[in-house]
Amino acid sequence: MPIAEKELTVSRKDFLQNLEAVSPGLASKTMFEQADSFVFKKGLVFTYNENIACRGKSGLDKSIEGAVKGSKLLDAVREYPDDEISIEQTKNSFAIRVGKKRSSSILMQADIR
Repeated sequence: MPIAEKELTVSRKDFLQNLEAVSPGLASKTMFEQADSFVFKKGLVFTYNENIACRGKSGLDKSIEGAVKGSKLLDAVREYPDDEISIEQTKNSFAIRVGKKRSSSILMQADIR
């Protein structure tokens, strides 16, 4: 696994609530680039589709930026029962880790469109 450029530990419950709050903006069909993704920028999380745009606090550090497929990220965060999760960002991935053995790595687009 690549060395993390940015790593932090967050409350899984709070992070999931933040994602679910803006999930109405996730497109079920990709009409345009990143419409099915959570976009992280400056401590906020954004979603948008052809009908709605949502914005809220991400609960992540302001330095974490990029776009992550919404369904993959929600599934990964929901999967873990632990109270805290570690989030690691490298140049091209967004990894969620619980303990030393369990992790999910999701492709992250560094370019926000």
